[in-house]
Parts: sequence; C-alpha cells; structure tokens
Amino acid sequence: MTAGRDLRLARLWRGLGYAGIAILLVGCLWPQPGVAGGAGIDKLLHFAAFALLAGWFGAVLGMGRYAAVAAGLAVLGLVIEALQWLTGYRSAELMDWVADVAGVGVGLALARPLVAPCLGYIDGRVAATRNRA
Repeated sequence: MTAGRDLRLARLWRGLGYAGIAILLVGCLWPQPGVAGGAGIDKLLHFAAFALLAGWFGAVLGMGRYAAVAAGLAVLGLVIEALQWLTGYRSAELMDWVADVAGVGVGLALARPLVAPCLGYIDGRVAATRNRA
C-alpha cells in the first residue's frame, strides 16, 4: 500500500484520527489528581499518544504529508500545554512537549512499514464486507 490515496474508506480513517485528537484533548485537559506511577509515566503517555496519532495520520495521509502531520501534531502539543497552563488545575511542562515531538518522530517512522500495511488490510476487508451487504 502506498498511502491514503489507496484507502477505500479514507474518510472514515481520517475521522477516526480526528476522534483520537478529540479524546487526547479531553484526556489532557480533564481535571485529575495525578498520574499513577510517578513523574515519568506521564511523559511515556505523551510519547505514546503522539506516536499513535502520527503513525495513524502518516498511514492515512501518506508520505507526502509527513511534514504537515509532524508540524500539525507539534503545534497540537504546544496548544495542549498552553491550555493546561490556563486551566489552573493542570501544569504545562516543556518535557511533555518534547515527549510529544519524539512520539511524532517514532510514529511517522513506523507509519509506512507497520501502520499502513495493517490499515490497508483492514480497509480492504471492511470495504469488501460493505460491498457484499
């Protein structure tokens, strides 16, 4: 699979990605007493969330859009930190954003060799099932 242009259900996959962003925003801005497991676990969560989003959007949109995906997610990370600072009950940390950007890099590195083939397989199966119904 070369990119999102080969996906039959590309609009659905983009929509799921945007839903992932919405879930991330709610999770990052929701009042909470703290993350269990110590200070480092929140950096791991930032890294994982942004790696997942970058891998997803990289697979859905294709390699030609990697720069846009990277820039958009880096800005999203900054916006989240600014919004957390404005809440008064969450803290903004530079290292959270660094974890976000590192996650974006890893996610995009895995988008083509790992995520795109898996998503292409699922897309083909779902599209074939829809056509039979």
